[in-house]
Amino acid sequence: MGIPVDTTRSIVICGGSPEAMVDRSTGQPRTDATGAQLWRLWLVLIGDDEPVVMRVKTPKEPKGLVKGQPVNVAGLVASNWTTPDGKDVDLYNAVSVDPARTAREAS
Repeated sequence: MGIPVDTTRSIVICGGSPEAMVDRSTGQPRTDATGAQLWRLWLVLIGDDEPVVMRVKTPKEPKGLVKGQPVNVAGLVASNWTTPDGKDVDLYNAVSVDPARTAREAS
C-alpha cells in the first residue's frame, strides 16, 4: 500500500519519452494484474519544496507526451521498499499520465 501524492497544487513536467516495460527474463511486455501493458516515464514534480524527479509506472499508455511538456497525473501513489542489500528504493505508480490542457484548449 502506498501513499497518495496530491499533484493539484504542483507543476508536473514530462522528463522523457514513455517506454513500454519489458520482462528482462522473457523479453515479453510487462503487464499489471488486469493484463494491461505497463509503461514508465520520468516526471519532474515542482511544488513548494525542492523538485522531485520520479520514474513513474502506469498501465495506461501515455500518448502525445514530449520532454518538457506539462502533464496531468491521475492516481499518483508513492511507496518505498528496501532491497536485500539495504538500499531504499522509492516507487511511483499512476493510474494515468496525460498532456496537460493549456488555457486556450480549456476555453
